[in-house]
Amino acid sequence: MSNSISEFTAEQIGEWLRVLVELDSTVEMRVLFDGKSPIVRHYSSSQLSTMVRDALQLGRGAKGVYFLLNPLPADWSGETAKDGDIVRRRWLLVDCDPKRTGTVSSTDAEKALAEEKAFEVATWLQERGWPLPIIADSGNGWHLLYCIDLPADDGGLVARVLKALAAKFSDAAVDIDTKVGNASRICKLYGTVAAKGKHSPERPHRVSKVIEIPSPLAPVSVEMLEELANEGEQPPAAASVLPTVPRTGGHASRTEAIEQARRYVARMDPSISGEHGHDKLLTATSVLVNDFGLNDCEALDLLASEFNPRCVPPWDEGELSRKISEAKKNPPRRSPKGLTNEHDIDEFETTQIVDIPWPEPLHADAFYGVAGEIVRKIEPHTEADPVALLIQLLMTIGNIIGRRCYFTIESTRHYANLYAVIVGSSSTGRKGTAGDHINRLMQMVDPVWYADHTVSGLVSGEGLIWQVRDPITKQEPIRDGKGPSGKVTGYETVTTDEGVLDKRLMTYETEFSSLLKAKSRESNSLSEVLRQAWDSGRLRTAAKNSPAKASDAYISLIGHITPEELRDVTREVDKTNGLANRFLWCCVKRSKLLPEGGQIQTVDFENEIARLKRVVEFAFENREIVRDSDALAEWRQLYPRLTRDRPGALGAVCNRAAPLVVRLSLLYALLDQSKEIRTQHLRAALAVWNYCEASVRHIFGENLPDRTANTILQALKSASQEGLSRTAISKLFSGNKKKADLDAALQKLHSAQLARRESTKTGGRSVEFWFATG
Repeated sequence: MSNSISEFTAEQIGEWLRVLVELDSTVEMRVLFDGKSPIVRHYSSSQLSTMVRDALQLGRGAKGVYFLLNPLPADWSGETAKDGDIVRRRWLLVDCDPKRTGTVSSTDAEKALAEEKAFEVATWLQERGWPLPIIADSGNGWHLLYCIDLPADDGGLVARVLKALAAKFSDAAVDIDTKVGNASRICKLYGTVAAKGKHSPERPHRVSKVIEIPSPLAPVSVEMLEELANEGEQPPAAASVLPTVPRTGGHASRTEAIEQARRYVARMDPSISGEHGHDKLLTATSVLVNDFGLNDCEALDLLASEFNPRCVPPWDEGELSRKISEAKKNPPRRSPKGLTNEHDIDEFETTQIVDIPWPEPLHADAFYGVAGEIVRKIEPHTEADPVALLIQLLMTIGNIIGRRCYFTIESTRHYANLYAVIVGSSSTGRKGTAGDHINRLMQMVDPVWYADHTVSGLVSGEGLIWQVRDPITKQEPIRDGKGPSGKVTGYETVTTDEGVLDKRLMTYETEFSSLLKAKSRESNSLSEVLRQAWDSGRLRTAAKNSPAKASDAYISLIGHITPEELRDVTREVDKTNGLANRFLWCCVKRSKLLPEGGQIQTVDFENEIARLKRVVEFAFENREIVRDSDALAEWRQLYPRLTRDRPGALGAVCNRAAPLVVRLSLLYALLDQSKEIRTQHLRAALAVWNYCEASVRHIFGENLPDRTANTILQALKSASQEGLSRTAISKLFSGNKKKADLDAALQKLHSAQLARRESTKTGGRSVEFWFATG
């Protein structure tokens, strides 16, 4: 994004500013530049519209536009305000800033860690009785703005509060900035661009914005501030004998290596102590040196910043160096208990080392039609992610409309039944909350469906078939009237079970991990039957003692799982991809803090419920849905991208993109009561799919099912444009990999178009270098 563009109107920026600026005061704006003096201007609180217009004009090409957070007197005149010029302190700024090297923008992964930290801090303070803050995205990090009322000279109270929060929440990845406690603190003018460093796809310039303004906006009492500040007054810990030196290397590859190692260290237990603790620290050092390529000083500096200094015995420098060398020569097969939440090194190597960022927000196209209108009505009154609301609404109404309208691909009919897995934290993901809102509406749309056609707790394929079974019959002998011993004169078909007439079935698996574990058991047919249900609706198993089968079954599935549970089964993706690629995988998280739970009972859904009932009536007639000419032309352009080869786990989970988009577009058309799929239906479906594909990247990464290849790939990504020679690649494994194994791994990366090679002549001899393709 160019730093001359804002995605918000002047009116929206002005609305945010009016909340933050005190009436009858003067506000100072500063426009900062690289290499030249800032522009400083002053405005009365009645001139905020002029201030915003000036900000958008003067901010073109600037590093950032800021304003003075606390008020100046209405009659103030001067050049640049100082602490002594402030009337009173009106805001406590908690700045959750991701750690990075140099003056650069944050990566998406770094910014996502700051977001998690901000919600962690806000939740902790809320539990202590603090009111809700204004939550804002600063462009590179996250802000919490708490309303306060203190004199400009507060005796250091705000500084002590920030110090206490930093002591509790700052870690190796995110800082709670303690330097923002002065009275004349400037703050990002929300709605303008944060443009630190050079814009790049990895470290982009972004527009800042206000995410949530609570109502009412209550102040934090002085007593609450004092209580927190006093908790931070702890005696300093003993100094560490570990060397603290500047981190070396300024280029991107070193920066990324250190950031990856920082995320690794952030999962360690900082409380270990004594001789045994130091042994663990040395073992961790070997991991950072051997796995991440850090040098000794970088590794020890990183660990010293995280670990309890008391864990380091008073060894001299020579003894310490000798022990580090021994640890590096003998890297552990397992990380010591307590260092990585008991994940071993084997698992760490097979998972994603370079973080894939959280998906970008779901595109507005996805909220087309009545589904989007319902989500927009619910969203202000729930902490649930709008993605979770929309996906579960689509899955549910898709099942209610039943197996009548279809779209044909070659000779296969595709209906509007879909599978989806909602991936989010058990404590803050609000997956079930979203489902509750949708189910409440669906009960009013079709109460019979809700009562008779929803189940949960699938454990076997046979159990699933039984829910939608055809009539069960058997052949009974006809005898000549002399009782059971009479002569058999023929046979007749007898119905022993009437079966199920309405084959619609919506299954809610709120413990989706249990379903995954059940289907992985030997001889369990659940995966096979779920695949049959998605493909054709003709269900049966090979079990001799299971006479039940089903035809024209119409099954939809919603699963809920946490990232932690999903990590336990990530390594099974290649074994289960025949099922996984039939699902829409969606990352969700809490959208806001609503301690009072919202006012959903005041929202009138009568119009939307009536429209959904008409949708069900429209879909009751058997008909083939086709694309109109515009949608067909757009589909032809999309098709190559949807059907392209994708590497590794990403390809295993996403290789049904085209039919999934078809089913979604069919569903959007039916929700519009349209006999044709139009471009708006196709674009809505594509928006949902794009979010799901980004979720798959975040969840599963782009790794290949080959540990050696993955280790090389992550090293190549860290090396950036410099690449790695064959010698350097061999050193990744301490020389313990055979040349044939390295050749095979590199060939896999080359075939998957994840890596390329170049030959460089050095004194007549060619050296082979490898690069990540990006």
